[in-house]
Amino acid sequence: MKKTTLVAPYDEPLARAVAVEARVLGRSVAALLPGYGEPREARKGRRGEPAEAVDPDADLHGPAPGETPIPWNPPSFVSARSAVLDASVRFGSVDEAVLVVSPGPAPDLTAKPAELERVLQDRVFSVLWLARELLTHFSARGSAVGPGRLVLVLADRGLPPRDPVGAAAFGAVSAFAAALAESAPDAPYDVWAVQDSCPQDDLAAQYIRRILEAPPERRPGRALRFTGKSTLFNRP
Repeated sequence: MKKTTLVAPYDEPLARAVAVEARVLGRSVAALLPGYGEPREARKGRRGEPAEAVDPDADLHGPAPGETPIPWNPPSFVSARSAVLDASVRFGSVDEAVLVVSPGPAPDLTAKPAELERVLQDRVFSVLWLARELLTHFSARGSAVGPGRLVLVLADRGLPPRDPVGAAAFGAVSAFAAALAESAPDAPYDVWAVQDSCPQDDLAAQYIRRILEAPPERRPGRALRFTGKSTLFNRP
């Protein structure tokens, strides 16, 4: 049966490159696009990308029929649940997921508390809620289809965040990913945490492709680092 790879967020260049690699493997791609369906002006400035740069149909090979991006409101746990359910209904199931986290610009500490709270919710809770729903989905799958796989990619591209708020959000997600990758050894899924310090998204996407191809781990979960200088799986 054809596998389905969930990729988020689809407005992130590395996530889009991963989607291309997943299609090369013959996967269907469930792409989660933040704010998809909203007016472009309402999305301007989200995740550090101007709204004009977000085009859901601009993949190198183009999305396959039926792969219209799934709308997703990152800080909402209800939206995370809805997005995973939408993907599982549309494609029959979700077999694996790649969540890309990048630092992005952030306001400084002089910003209004509500603005700082929004940044932390958008960048931290978005990953937590999606991971929670995906692992619940993997746990509910029958054993005959094999273990699910979650790949958390911490894409600093060799340039860790320097501003305090951005560093706080990225650091929280990094710690969450590393702990999740080492937890639940008997769980019916694999969790991989990848620190991506490679500035070339195409190389990083090819590396993630190899993780998607890897056989199930006897000990689920691995924490890896990729710099673009090695072709092997290495622990940080």
